[in-house]
Amino acid sequence: MKRIITSTLLLAFCLYTLAQDNYTVFGVKLSIGSSKYSGMDKYENAKIIPGSSLKTIDTYSSDYYPAWDLGLILQVMRNNLMIQADYSFACTNTKLNNAYINKTDRLKRIRNSTQNLVINLGTKIPISEDFRLIAGLGPYIGFDYTRWMTGSDSYKIEGGSTSLPIDGILDTEDADYHNFDFGGSVLIGVEHKNIQLSFNYMHGLTNIVKDEFPLYNRSYKLGLIYFF
Repeated sequence: MKRIITSTLLLAFCLYTLAQDNYTVFGVKLSIGSSKYSGMDKYENAKIIPGSSLKTIDTYSSDYYPAWDLGLILQVMRNNLMIQADYSFACTNTKLNNAYINKTDRLKRIRNSTQNLVINLGTKIPISEDFRLIAGLGPYIGFDYTRWMTGSDSYKIEGGSTSLPIDGILDTEDADYHNFDFGGSVLIGVEHKNIQLSFNYMHGLTNIVKDEFPLYNRSYKLGLIYFF
């Protein structure tokens, strides 16, 4: 994992250095969309809430749930090469359907709060004087910052609580989940002057749960960026 993070940061630094003689802009971004963990079916059939001490009384299902992120953007252009780096605070969720741990108490969703660094490499295609199409792809890394701040491990697999969380939401920092995530990002969108509207798909490649079956992050988000 350290090698992955080091390589990603080194790539970002090298690309930024190469683009020093071309324009650089900074911006802020707000994105909303939906997310889900891939690989939930085995836990659903086994009546287990992944990464936790919670069990359900019957099989359940999972689905996409609203997700969001808020962050800072660095965009660098060199000739036709676009480098867009995104550092954001993100919240992703997996909705749980009929996940009853007893006859009356139901777990609603699993929530994960992370800091993400995304580096998309791509290009811009002018379609008019003020409009440009953008497309890019690249890696992302995620870090579960809440575990170090408020994590309690109260729902860890061995010896954790079996009672429902007060709000019906299981936060990953309170269960057996990994602190780091790594995957790929795909970005497409349009720019008008200093505003960018983009669609971003993030595809997790590393297992994020310390349990029997692996889980991977999947998220789709529509982002609005304002460049200064």
